[in-house]
Amino acid sequence: MQTSILWEGGLPSKEEMEKMKQEGYLFRAVEGGWKICLKLHNTPTGTWYADNFSKSFLKEVELHQYLEEVEKRATWFEVPSKELRVYEAGQILEKPESKEERICMEVLRDTKNHSRLLLKTNQTEAYQLGSSAIPTLESRARISGAALSSVEPAVLAEILNQCLKVAKGKALLRVSEGKVRAVHSAEKNGYQVYPLPEVLCLPVFTYVESIKRVPF
Repeated sequence: MQTSILWEGGLPSKEEMEKMKQEGYLFRAVEGGWKICLKLHNTPTGTWYADNFSKSFLKEVELHQYLEEVEKRATWFEVPSKELRVYEAGQILEKPESKEERICMEVLRDTKNHSRLLLKTNQTEAYQLGSSAIPTLESRARISGAALSSVEPAVLAEILNQCLKVAKGKALLRVSEGKVRAVHSAEKNGYQVYPLPEVLCLPVFTYVESIKRVPF
């Protein structure tokens, strides 16, 4: 399924267009000009893809079951940081035909209500960018500041892209529940991957162990 993207600047030259086509960019003629498009990755998801999703649990076992279910669909992969590009999502240009594409379109509606951004990697397909991934992506681009959360998505995308062009090292992406959820460092002393249930249960274990050592 294809979506247009908001492209900053003029239309690329013929040579640039050919190179971009090899990288997965698509050019569609429309009335009055062209639209630059990307094919969306049909990232697996359950019913928990919304950026403002929240859930409460009455029993600890329910929490573990939920985390295990989410972890089944989560994937990690590395990408050279300088090959990452960010774009504001535009319009869907095709009708969804499969169940996966219909779900992808539902996820895109949520993305356009929150981050409004897509992430292009060195793969031909683009990923939807979850709101939780933006701070980690800014870290990979080595930029920070409260003003970044106040600018329009297209402006933020352009700032990120200019900085990512000169970024060093590799990024480690977590793809989960329909979107990229984090963009960590993949360097030697960077982020260490642990299953989500272990990440959330470790603080509880540490707290209990510390209580045991406190004299009363």
